[in-house]
Amino acid sequence: MSPTADAAPAQIIRRILRVNDAGERGGVALYRAQLAVARWRCPEVVPFLEWTRDHEADHARRFRALMPARAAKVCRLPWIWTAGALLMGLSTALFGARAVYLCTEVVERGVHRHLSIQLAFVRRHDAELTALIESVSADEMEHLEHAVKMRGDRPAPFGRLFDAAITLSTEVLMWLSTRGDIARLARRLEMEGAAA
Repeated sequence: MSPTADAAPAQIIRRILRVNDAGERGGVALYRAQLAVARWRCPEVVPFLEWTRDHEADHARRFRALMPARAAKVCRLPWIWTAGALLMGLSTALFGARAVYLCTEVVERGVHRHLSIQLAFVRRHDAELTALIESVSADEMEHLEHAVKMRGDRPAPFGRLFDAAITLSTEVLMWLSTRGDIARLARRLEMEGAAA
């Protein structure tokens, strides 16, 4: 039996809060780094980046507010999230607006997928966290849709490379922050769905 199957819902919820808090703070760092470069490299994306940064900061604050009542602790590797986000933000913004939008698209696509997995679990265990994740998921989907629309059909410079690197880095960080719980939850929910 997998550790996730044995883990109490409260433990999984603590890990979900940990990864969401770290991810949102990473999102703030990503958009701050992109803003630093975009102000001179591609100023047309500055309003978008300020809008998304402000959403991420609000999400982080709201996840952090739920942590004490659930005995959740902050991620053990916050500097890795921040360093990775800063590097990703600076490097993508240097390539211009399309790369910024591609970065947002890839990150938000991964985040939305993880939030969907989390929702399938927390709906059965924590109404307050469910409402928060649903709200955050709606914001993240709005970021994703806006980024896709603004990027348009033209590929970003080094688009496939950026897509692969961003996807891999965010997946690894999420896996490490939850000790693999999200991946195991996804498999478990798939098996439960297949059995139903």
